Amino acid sequence: MEFFSPKDAFVAEIFVSDKSHVKAGTLIIQLDSEEEEKQGTRVKTMQSVRELMASQYTGHELANTRRLAEIAVHLAEQTIKVRTDELNVIESNYRAGKVQTVDYTRALVARDTATLQLEKAKTELAKFDFGVARNQKISDLIKQYTAFEEQYVATRRAHLQIASPLKGIVSLAVAKGSFVELGGALFSIDDQQG
Repeated sequence: MEFFSPKDAFVAEIFVSDKSHVKAGTLIIQLDSEEEEKQGTRVKTMQSVRELMASQYTGHELANTRRLAEIAVHLAEQTIKVRTDELNVIESNYRAGKVQTVDYTRALVARDTATLQLEKAKTELAKFDFGVARNQKISDLIKQYTAFEEQYVATRRAHLQIASPLKGIVSLAVAKGSFVELGGALFSIDDQQG
């Protein structure tokens, strides 16, 4: 019974000697295809990119950055309280005729500016949280895709491992390091003598 190459490939390893007796399931030849190597390299590159992306959104720097955004929100809330208290005092004096319109208007603008600063700080915090969550999802998807790719490459590489399906004497048709085309003879098993 003859066995042929499933694709264009190099003979990476031969695990048995020519004319040796083999059992069913004995690994005979390992082929090595440039295509699988390229896919394996691409998977490793994607894994590195994912790890790099994930590292940007983890650890102490991330916690510190988020804490700064929280502090900005808290500071803006405190500023609104102060500006509101100031406005209340100025408004009361304005109604009593003790403060000019321009001073009352400045107090209103200061309070409204503080309100805008609070909304801006809350927006920045929400954008930060959204960015972290989005990048985590992207990282998880890349991780999942990378796992599928690794499994796919492993499956393809496993198909490049040729084992004897039966007991017999192997006759090799190739040598280690040689190139074999799709459909080229790899070895044969003589089960009459096994």
